[in-house]
Amino acid sequence: MILRAAKMTDRLDVVAVASRDRERADTFARAHGIARAFGSYEELLSSPDLDAVYISLPNSMHVDWSVRSLEAGKHVLCEKPLARDPVAAARAVAAAAQAGRVLMEGFMYRHNPQTTRLLALVKEGAIGRMQFVRTCLRYPVSDTADIRLDHSLDGGSHGPRLLLRSRCPIACGRAGQGLRRAGHWCHGRELALQGTLHFSEGVVAHFDSSFIAQRWQDLELVGDLGSVRLAAPFRVDWGRPGIELARGGKAELIEIHEQDSYALELENFVDAGLGGEPLLPAADSVGQARAIAALYEAAERSAPITV
Repeated sequence: MILRAAKMTDRLDVVAVASRDRERADTFARAHGIARAFGSYEELLSSPDLDAVYISLPNSMHVDWSVRSLEAGKHVLCEKPLARDPVAAARAVAAAAQAGRVLMEGFMYRHNPQTTRLLALVKEGAIGRMQFVRTCLRYPVSDTADIRLDHSLDGGSHGPRLLLRSRCPIACGRAGQGLRRAGHWCHGRELALQGTLHFSEGVVAHFDSSFIAQRWQDLELVGDLGSVRLAAPFRVDWGRPGIELARGGKAELIEIHEQDSYALELENFVDAGLGGEPLLPAADSVGQARAIAALYEAAERSAPITV
């Protein structure tokens, strides 16, 4: 996705790739027209002419290599999640501040104009006082060797945290019974996750994510004056972008011009590296990790957790 998106913008050039195996790096570079290949990550980071790196390693390696990249003077775009441990996330954020470099977590859908318009509608009061959020992201992963299913690499089906107003949840659980995992684990691999986040303003957000259900995504925000729904909230390329706004007994479709979320993410990353404002500040990743950690604790205890 990132390589395809990089070809859509003239703001950056993908000039190198690294792997722990030089032959694999060479093969990948040839296949994608990348000029340079390195047989180790350390070798790539030692190159003074590289300004930034994109980290798509297994989740458990995100923080360590983000920190090492930042310390090497590179800006970092790291795939989500940066970390499931808030202490580890804070270490990466501190490293970015110390190095004076950009650290961005790769929530590409946040950069899409569909998300921007949704946030504007909520801020303008189009649905009144928000009360309830419902969201899901499901798609089947059949390859048992897929790293997303490897618990030892922090793989698993993670539910999205909704930061409609940069809010952090105050409690995680489900209907007072914690977060349920029943029947959704296989050989230590987490295949589905469901839960509820409670926010201080009284907003309740329920989510479900799955690697064992058919492909589906959805997002609905309900307020006291109306509601909005997105049929393709996270992967716009899986459906048609647009926002259904219902209020006053009437419904309307707000059309959104389709744009590539990954390309927009890359352009914002470049802007931030040149001194602009990143859409998602690095500190936001600590709140994200805090919510993930609380959800796992709620699951282990089978009880709601205060964040």
